[in-house]
Amino acid sequence: MRHLVICVMLLGVAAPAVAKPVYLQCVNAKTNDDGSKVVFNVTFDEATAKLSMSNDHGVVDRPATFTAGEVRSEQSDSDPVQIDDDLRISRTTGHYTDTITVGQQTPIVSSGSCKAVPAPATKF
Repeated sequence: MRHLVICVMLLGVAAPAVAKPVYLQCVNAKTNDDGSKVVFNVTFDEATAKLSMSNDHGVVDRPATFTAGEVRSEQSDSDPVQIDDDLRISRTTGHYTDTITVGQQTPIVSSGSCKAVPAPATKF
């Protein structure tokens, strides 16, 4: 019986914690031509290995990978031209870098900062 109790205790300690989705608001370091800030939202969920990016134009869902120091989402599309997008968000500083490469052109790099925000309120 004692071994069973120890085994159950060890299983409880070794079981991974189920992380809740994390909600971020990100602001680009550069501004729009009219001087307004470029703001977008990111939600990531380690349990599903997904990341969602949203702004006034809609939502994009992407696969993501997670380490202790970084959240990373890479996506490629080749219709009609090859487009590679590599988003990296530092968990320690909140700094993000998004590198977009279209075909053989020079990569477009944007960066800025993200901060945690409360989960959106729901009606049900």
